Amino acid sequence: MAEEKDSAQPIDPKVRALAGRYPQQYSERGFRQKLKRWATHAGRAVIQHALLLYYCAKDADTPKAVRTLIWGALGYFIWPMDVVPDSTPGSGFLDDLVVCLLLIGQIAHYIKADHYQRTGERIKEWFAEGND
Repeated sequence: MAEEKDSAQPIDPKVRALAGRYPQQYSERGFRQKLKRWATHAGRAVIQHALLLYYCAKDADTPKAVRTLIWGALGYFIWPMDVVPDSTPGSGFLDDLVVCLLLIGQIAHYIKADHYQRTGERIKEWFAEGND
């Protein structure tokens, strides 16, 4: 398994630069507060992709460099004054979704079935019919 990960293509420099600007904005508390406060407003897709990154980053098998990029993407998600402020009606979380999707595309080989499963369970819990 490690050989497969080591032979993976390098992270796109543009993705690395974007995610690399925000790791200092990430905190466990800030991430949880953002999820709690904005989950319904941000929508299922944004929260689902942010959680997928979160579970990948929390996995000890994920290389440190990849975890740092994930913390950067999640720091961007937490930071309210990003490219499109989160309070912008209708599109406030679009940029957050794009950042998450770009990074997921680059690190997909580090995302395990367990990460998808844990994400799916949490999403079902939070977005159960009648909860959103």
